Amino acid sequence: MGSKSAIAKWVVDNLPPADTWIEPFAGGCAVTHAAILSGKYKRFIINDITDSAKVFLDAIRGKFKAESRWISRADFFKLKETDAYVRLCFSFGNDQRTYCYGADIEPYKRAFHYAVFFNDLRPFQELGVDIPAETLSNKNSIYEKRMCLKKLLIRLRSEKHAGDLQSLERLQSLERLQSLERLERLERLQSLQRLVVTQGDYRDVGIPTGNCVIYCDPPYRGTAGYLNEFNHEEFYEWAARQSSCFISEYDMPDCFRLVAAKSKNVTLAANSNNKKLEGIWVHKCRANNMNGRLFNI
Repeated sequence: MGSKSAIAKWVVDNLPPADTWIEPFAGGCAVTHAAILSGKYKRFIINDITDSAKVFLDAIRGKFKAESRWISRADFFKLKETDAYVRLCFSFGNDQRTYCYGADIEPYKRAFHYAVFFNDLRPFQELGVDIPAETLSNKNSIYEKRMCLKKLLIRLRSEKHAGDLQSLERLQSLERLQSLERLERLERLQSLQRLVVTQGDYRDVGIPTGNCVIYCDPPYRGTAGYLNEFNHEEFYEWAARQSSCFISEYDMPDCFRLVAAKSKNVTLAANSNNKKLEGIWVHKCRANNMNGRLFNI
């Protein structure tokens, strides 16, 4: 819910550097990831009321490198209470409650998964999609297989959910340039033990003294579907007491000032694709002391 993957770098670019990055609502850790890669922060304290931040740490440590399971709808509801990987990676919008694929698309996603991970083209054949046996014969990596199959499916026009070719090629170029660098930086961060991960209420996160940036991405007012109830008025009072607290939201009370804004696609339902103005806000008493460092509206 509310994933920041598409704008994570923009968020970090619009926040000041500091010794410590603090993220009380880390979610899937997309912005934490961007903050780590930015080089603007020396230490990181990340928290979430779910175990998603801990799963991020597990990923850095390599726990999921060998993951190749296909999780069906039945598997999801059977395993989600005990398997964080299943609950997070196979839930719709990472809501941790509902399965990620509709009944109509699930067989195609399963066929794609079996082809990429197991070199098994039989599920595609059962769906009437003809994938030549030699398609994957000289492809060694998961990445190569994914790209090859996606391009083939787009060309065949047999799978409506294969994606847009132009977007795919942009993704391919981006992954080639950044994937190795990201992995190296994350592993280096872990070796230096500069990342502290906790699970709990945002009010229980220990805010150290000194030069910090607190970035908050709480449940947005007026949205549903999160696991826990959230008191926005209490959060606003807490944020006003912090010395350097920046908040992602579409709209905020008058005591907060908009310091940066960006249009983004909001896809919280399978059939919606709406644009909204994503804002970064800070309390007015803090904004007055920022000397115009941000304000990139």
